[in-house]
Amino acid sequence: MRVARSIHQFLTGLAGLCLAGGVMHPASADIVIRDVLDPPPAVWAWGSGDIVITDSVCVGTDQPGRLRYTITATGSGAGGSFFLQGPAPATNDVLSYTVQWNDRANQTSGVNLTAGTPSSRRARPTVDLDCRRRGAYTLNASVIVTIPETGPTGLLNAPAGAYSGILYLRVAPR
Repeated sequence: MRVARSIHQFLTGLAGLCLAGGVMHPASADIVIRDVLDPPPAVWAWGSGDIVITDSVCVGTDQPGRLRYTITATGSGAGGSFFLQGPAPATNDVLSYTVQWNDRANQTSGVNLTAGTPSSRRARPTVDLDCRRRGAYTLNASVIVTIPETGPTGLLNAPAGAYSGILYLRVAPR
C-alpha cells in the first residue's frame, strides 16, 4: 500500500497577511509559526506499524515579556476533522490521523490536539518574528502526526492508493 500524504502548512495569526510560500507577515505586532515542512510521501508496508511524522517548528513573536500562545489544529476532513482522502471519494476511502503538539523541538510525543479546539497549554514563543539565529531557524516546538495502523479508518483497513489532506495550524497569543 502506498500512502502519499500532503500535510501542508497553513499559517495564520491575528491581523496577518498570508504571503506566497506560506510565510506569515503580520500587519501589526503578532505571533507567527515558521519552518513548517511538508513531509515527503511515505510508503507503508503491511503490518509495519503506525506512520509517525514529526516536524520541529518555530513559534515567534515581537512582544517581549510574558506572552504565551495556544495552538489550534484543523484538518481538511468533514468539519475540520483529521482525515486523509483516498483514491476514490467513498466513505471508507479515508485514513484518520491524530495530531500532538509539544512546546519543545525534536520531540516524538506531546499533548493531543482536538480538531478546531485551541490547546489548553500555554507555551512561550521565541522573541523574534523571523525565528532566526545566525541564519538558521530557532526551533522551539514540535508537531507530531500519527496515522494509525489499526482501527476502522487505519492503514490495515484502507484501500491501496494515494491519500492526501491538509493540516492547518493556527497559533494565537494568550
